[in-house]
Amino acid sequence: MRAGDDGGLDREARVRPVVRGRHQLHALEFTGEHEADREFRHRNDELMYVADGSVEVEADGRIHRLGRGDTLLLSGGVRHRWRSADPASRILVVAIGDHVEVLES
Repeated sequence: MRAGDDGGLDREARVRPVVRGRHQLHALEFTGEHEADREFRHRNDELMYVADGSVEVEADGRIHRLGRGDTLLLSGGVRHRWRSADPASRILVVAIGDHVEVLES
Protein backbone atom coordinates (compact mmCIF):
# COMPACT_ATOMS: atom_id res chain seq x y z
CA MET A 1 0.00 0.00 0.00
CA ARG A 2 1.35 3.44 -0.89
CA ALA A 3 2.03 5.94 1.91
CA GLY A 4 -0.36 8.55 0.46
CA ASP A 5 -3.24 6.05 0.28
CA ASP A 6 -5.21 6.33 3.50
CA GLY A 7 -6.40 2.72 3.01
CA GLY A 8 -9.54 3.30 5.01
CA LEU A 9 -8.15 5.73 7.59
CA ASP A 10 -10.53 6.24 10.47
CA ARG A 11 -9.82 9.94 10.96
CA GLU A 12 -11.55 10.11 14.34
CA ALA A 13 -9.57 7.17 15.75
CA ARG A 14 -6.43 8.11 13.75
CA VAL A 15 -5.79 4.54 12.68
CA ARG A 16 -5.22 3.11 9.22
CA PRO A 17 -4.64 -0.39 7.95
CA VAL A 18 -1.13 -0.88 6.55
CA VAL A 19 -2.12 -4.07 4.71
CA ARG A 20 -5.41 -4.47 2.88
CA GLY A 21 -7.48 -7.62 2.80
CA ARG A 22 -7.48 -10.76 4.89
CA HIS A 23 -3.96 -12.09 5.39
CA GLN A 24 -2.06 -14.02 8.03
CA LEU A 25 -0.57 -10.74 9.26
CA HIS A 26 -2.70 -7.84 10.38
CA ALA A 27 -0.99 -4.41 10.50
CA LEU A 28 -2.30 -1.04 11.72
CA GLU A 29 -0.72 2.38 12.09
CA PHE A 30 -1.95 4.59 14.95
CA THR A 31 -1.15 8.31 14.99
CA GLY A 32 -1.74 10.98 17.60
CA GLU A 33 -3.22 10.52 21.03
CA HIS A 34 -4.79 7.25 22.14
CA GLU A 35 -6.03 6.42 25.61
CA ALA A 36 -5.76 3.09 27.44
CA ASP A 37 -9.53 2.78 27.66
CA ARG A 38 -9.69 -0.64 25.99
CA GLU A 39 -8.12 -3.90 27.04
CA PHE A 40 -7.00 -6.29 24.32
CA ARG A 41 -6.33 -10.01 24.31
CA HIS A 42 -5.43 -11.60 21.01
CA ARG A 43 -5.21 -15.25 20.16
CA ASN A 44 -1.79 -14.86 18.52
CA ASP A 45 1.39 -12.80 18.93
CA GLU A 46 1.51 -9.04 18.35
CA LEU A 47 4.45 -6.70 17.81
CA MET A 48 4.31 -2.98 18.64
CA TYR A 49 6.85 -0.65 17.04
CA VAL A 50 7.12 3.02 18.01
CA ALA A 51 7.99 4.96 14.85
CA ASP A 52 7.62 8.38 16.53
CA GLY A 53 6.80 9.68 19.99
CA SER A 54 6.25 7.37 22.92
CA VAL A 55 3.75 4.87 24.29
CA GLU A 56 2.96 3.19 27.60
CA VAL A 57 1.81 -0.42 27.48
CA GLU A 58 0.35 -2.33 30.42
CA ALA A 59 0.74 -6.08 29.90
CA ASP A 60 0.51 -8.83 32.51
CA GLY A 61 0.49 -6.23 35.27
CA ARG A 62 3.72 -4.57 34.12
CA ILE A 63 4.12 -1.11 32.60
CA HIS A 64 6.40 -0.81 29.57
CA ARG A 65 7.47 2.68 28.48
CA LEU A 66 8.55 2.68 24.86
CA GLY A 67 10.18 5.48 22.88
CA ARG A 68 11.02 6.05 19.24
CA GLY A 69 12.52 2.92 17.69
CA ASP A 70 11.47 0.61 20.55
CA THR A 71 9.50 -2.60 20.06
CA LEU A 72 7.46 -4.83 22.34
CA LEU A 73 6.43 -8.39 21.50
CA LEU A 74 3.22 -9.47 23.18
CA SER A 75 2.62 -13.21 23.24
CA GLY A 76 -0.79 -14.52 22.26
CA GLY A 77 -3.28 -14.56 25.13
CA VAL A 78 -1.63 -11.73 27.09
CA ARG A 79 -4.11 -9.10 28.27
CA HIS A 80 -2.85 -5.62 27.48
CA ARG A 81 -3.79 -2.00 27.00
CA TRP A 82 -1.79 0.93 25.71
CA ARG A 83 -1.84 4.67 25.40
CA SER A 84 0.26 7.18 23.53
CA ALA A 85 2.32 9.33 25.87
CA ASP A 86 3.00 11.98 23.20
CA PRO A 87 0.47 13.62 20.84
CA ALA A 88 2.98 13.22 17.98
CA SER A 89 3.14 9.43 18.41
CA ARG A 90 3.03 7.02 15.49
CA ILE A 91 2.73 3.35 16.45
CA LEU A 92 2.81 0.34 14.13
CA VAL A 93 1.04 -2.77 15.42
CA VAL A 94 1.62 -6.01 13.52
CA ALA A 95 -0.14 -9.18 14.63
CA ILE A 96 -0.76 -12.68 13.44
CA GLY A 97 -4.45 -12.68 12.50
CA ASP A 98 -6.91 -14.14 14.99
CA HIS A 99 -8.18 -16.44 12.24
CA VAL A 100 -4.72 -18.11 11.98
CA GLU A 101 -4.12 -21.14 14.14
CA VAL A 102 -0.48 -21.25 15.18
CA LEU A 103 0.76 -24.79 15.71
CA GLU A 104 3.23 -25.57 18.47
CA SER A 105 6.49 -27.11 17.27
